[in-house]
This record gives sequence, C-alpha cells and structure tokens, in this order.
Amino acid sequence: MIIRISDTMFKFGIALSALSLALLPVALSAKDVQPVKVEKPESFKGVSQVVIGQFTVAFFTKKVDYDGGGFMAASAQGKAIGHLSGLTPADFQATTDAIYADFTKQLAARGISIVDPAGLTGGKYYAKVKPEAQGESVDVILKKQDHADAVAYWPTALGRTDNALLQMRMMDFNMSNTYTAQYDYAKTAKVPVLNVVYFVDFAKPATSSGGGLFQSIKVSAGLAVSPFGTQMALMDTNGKMAKISLAVPIEEGGDFANITDTTSGVTKTVRVASVIGGAFGAFGGGGGLGGLMGGKKNTMSERFDYAVTNPAAYSEKAVSASTKATDLFLRQLEALR
Repeated sequence: MIIRISDTMFKFGIALSALSLALLPVALSAKDVQPVKVEKPESFKGVSQVVIGQFTVAFFTKKVDYDGGGFMAASAQGKAIGHLSGLTPADFQATTDAIYADFTKQLAARGISIVDPAGLTGGKYYAKVKPEAQGESVDVILKKQDHADAVAYWPTALGRTDNALLQMRMMDFNMSNTYTAQYDYAKTAKVPVLNVVYFVDFAKPATSSGGGLFQSIKVSAGLAVSPFGTQMALMDTNGKMAKISLAVPIEEGGDFANITDTTSGVTKTVRVASVIGGAFGAFGGGGGLGGLMGGKKNTMSERFDYAVTNPAAYSEKAVSASTKATDLFLRQLEALR
C-alpha cells in the first residue's frame, strides 16, 4: 500500500476550518519564523489526560531534491536522488521505541496521564479498523517537485498498528473508520485522543551550481525532524480535531553516513553528449564556448548513496531531534492549557 502524504491538506470528506496561528513562547531565529503552527487552540484547554490513538515515526529512505534552472538561469536544473542504506527494520523499530519512551516521559512530567486504550480499541467502530504492517511505505510530498519515500513504524509498547490517521489518503476507508472510532470514543468517554507523527530526514537540501560540463550538485548528510508532516493532533471531547504542527526543521549536527555518487556511467555519458550537442548546435547562433558552459538546459540528474556507518549514532541523533520536537509540542500545549 502506498500512503500519500500532504502537510497542507487534511480531508475525509469533512470540511475543516482555517488554521489559527499561535505563537510558541520560546526564543526565535533572526528571521522570526515561528517553530510551530496551531489549529483550534481552544481544544487543548484543560487537557490533563489522553488516550494515545496514534504514534508513528516515518523515516525517509529516499529523497529527491531539485535545485537551479528556471527562467533566465545560467545552468540547467539539478536533480539529486539520495538513498539511505545501512539500516535494518530492527534499527528503525528500536529508534521508534526510544522516541516513544521519551515522549511518554515528557508527557508525564507535564502532568498529563495516559488512559488505558481498551475503551477506544474495544469500541464498535474500532472493530472495523484493520491493522497495518510495520514498515509501511509512505510517499511524502515536500515542496515543488521535491518528494521523499519513507517507512512508517509504531512503538512496540502500543501493540497495534492503526493507519496514519493524520495524513490524506484518497478513498481510504480504513482511515475513515479510525477517525470515526476516535470521534465516537472522545465524545462518549470524554477523554481526548492524541495522535503523533514524526518524519525523520537524512539529507540537507541539495544545491546545484555552474553550467554545462561545469555544472555540479552538492549534497550532504543532515539528520533532522522534518516539518513536512510532523505534527501532534488531538481529537477533543467535542469531536473536533486540533493540531500543533512543526513549521521548521529540527536539525542534528555531525556526520553519520558516507556519501557515494552512484550515478551510472550511461547517465553521465548521455549528459556530456547532450551538453556538447547543445554547444555545437549553438555555434550558428553565437553559442560556441558559451554552449559548453551553458549547454542544453536539460535537467542534470545524479544519484547518491548515504551509507549509515554507525546505526547507533543515527538512532541517537533521531531520538535527540525528536526529543526537541516533543518539547516544542508539549510546551505549546502547556501554554494553551
């Protein structure tokens, strides 16, 4: 199953109201970018207990970045395709478990108790929800043409794998059934349902420079909790879905992977031929050397492998970044309570 992700839309055939923006009481960058955004802040008022409806950590395993090109650009558009390697399902599961353990610890430290989920999972509507496999494929829409593939994991402690409630999946009845089950439980039991999703990125945005035969793409490893889809949502006791979503990446410094250019020789040969062909074709119009420098402005595509050399270090960075994201979310929740 492929899960389509969008951080800008949330629809089940139910119209949701426009987003309200709440400011988090923390120091901000010089650009004054708010680290989180809030929808329906009134729903978080007075929250002292929750049922965990969903807790998902989705790890990027492939990332496609575009840079450069465009109108009047000197160089072609650059496309970097990055693949993460060196990690096993057990590594992802252990990292997810550690992130969840930290989340529940921070939740308890703020005086919010976790209610036994038996009332939710034993409900008549929940009986229609089908469990989903660990490591489910996720297609993440980033910006413009950029996108990523990810694998989604639930913490072992929850003992169940409900679907990704907070994301948009067209014509997904399982998702709708989960929503209905949470809606019914929250209204009847008068206990809000908390849903959390973290997306873990492995690469910084690629950059393209130069033109023609001199064009190059620069990539670098960069573990971060991504703002694309990372959020904490609450089904309140009135059946309304409120949300605190991450607006900026939370980055962790330091290398954790060896990067290798895995672009095929055929791809490189075709690119050189394309640039030279564009240069010779430009001679009649005064191209010459400029053609070799600018060349035919087709997209330059290169592939890179990000081989994790130390899975423990990768996990440590993922947990650290998620801990900071949890702190942001829960401090905002405290301010709204």
